[in-house]
Amino acid sequence: MKAKKSIVVEGLRKLAEKCLQCGKCSSICPPTRFSEKGFNARRFSLAVLRGEEKELFHEAWSCFLCYDCVKLCPHRVNLPEAIISLRRTINLEGLAGEMFSSLKPFLENILETGRVVSVADARLRRKLKLPEDPSLPEETLRKVKVFMGEVGLFREAEKLREIYGG
Repeated sequence: MKAKKSIVVEGLRKLAEKCLQCGKCSSICPPTRFSEKGFNARRFSLAVLRGEEKELFHEAWSCFLCYDCVKLCPHRVNLPEAIISLRRTINLEGLAGEMFSSLKPFLENILETGRVVSVADARLRRKLKLPEDPSLPEETLRKVKVFMGEVGLFREAEKLREIYGG
């Protein structure tokens, strides 16, 4: 897997070298604008160029993947796609640790119900006068699961379970 990480980091380096450091990406980036220690595309690019892997691994999870940065970038540096690739590599190399633990319930929920987040418990739903069973219709869930299988999500989830033990 070391080779995979090297390929991804090298790909990031090529992207970072295209970056002008003009700051347009940071000016529109929601995590940069609205959170104290949010993602910062310029800081991320600098970390790539400096070879600061630890910083890259931390920053990779802060990007919202909204793609706004790509819209403003004069060189069309597609940072979100690179970050997706980096996240995947981090996960498959077993380096995500705590981050994977916090994301695992979402993964399990989507595999089981077709939804990213669980619906609130029945008691709360009654109190809010919401329908009892908001599950996806069976045929819809079947189609969602077929799609997840076709794109390899079940295989990927199994690999991650093996890597992170469960």
